[in-house]
Amino acid sequence: SEHPTAIVVEDWVLKSVYTCMNERGLEIGKDISIISSDGQVGGLTPLPASVINSPVKIAELGWSFFEQNLKEPDFLAIDSVEPGIQEGQSVATL
Repeated sequence: SEHPTAIVVEDWVLKSVYTCMNERGLEIGKDISIISSDGQVGGLTPLPASVINSPVKIAELGWSFFEQNLKEPDFLAIDSVEPGIQEGQSVATL
């Protein structure tokens, strides 16, 4: 049967996803790609690729919005913090 080519998951379920893929005979990084968030899970093989958010940059941006809002109560905050990519070996070339 057909299976997805990629799965994007939160770090807290990453180990379970690896276990599930192994139980189904799917080789991560060859048969299926796995991408996680925040790169906080260690000890997995192959090393998962991950989207990394910077809590420091997010906090600094939030603080600058707060300060601006104190000066200008009608201030509308629209901005973003660019995520980073932690390359791993969990992305397949299909």
